[in-house]
Amino acid sequence: ESVKANSLSIAFHGEARSKFSETRSETRSQAHTNTYNDANYNLHTQTTYTYETTTHTTHFNGSTRYVNATICVWEPPSGNSIGHIPAGTNRFQFRHKLPAECRSSYEGQNGHIRYHCVASLARPGFKDNITSNKVFKVNVLADLNNIVRAYTFYSKSETMEARCLCLERGKLSVTIKYRGGFIPGEEIPVVADISNDSAQ
Repeated sequence: ESVKANSLSIAFHGEARSKFSETRSETRSQAHTNTYNDANYNLHTQTTYTYETTTHTTHFNGSTRYVNATICVWEPPSGNSIGHIPAGTNRFQFRHKLPAECRSSYEGQNGHIRYHCVASLARPGFKDNITSNKVFKVNVLADLNNIVRAYTFYSKSETMEARCLCLERGKLSVTIKYRGGFIPGEEIPVVADISNDSAQ
């Protein structure tokens, strides 16, 4: 049996959300001075200190919306407000281009980037629509030619002292250099400079 309907639409939503907290502790000291006389009536001053520690937690959160669009994939024939969707399986072709500023899907401890679409069937005489929600992932292709940092070389150095029976025998240092970006399947060359100034 066919279904009476006003429209069938699909809404696309994409949003980034992040939240984290920072906790800071502050210790304050307060001086207390007491004066007293000893047995010989000599005046003495004694100062004691008390300490109070307070903790403050600040919560941060933010969001960025990447996509919020709705398209109609079916509507009644022109001039009619109510139409009939045939019984059985129906397929409605549509195309929607995501904005260029969309970022890849991400799930992390302090935030996420999520995308989902909602199909909504509006029916005459019903207050609520029939809806179906579907989550989808977005993988953004990055062109390394447009990313300056991808061709920048970075380095990491570590130095350790060589000792023998608590006597310094020189230093051993290692420096690793690597490029900032690579494409899938590309070999990752790493340059390592080792300087051995020890006697071992």
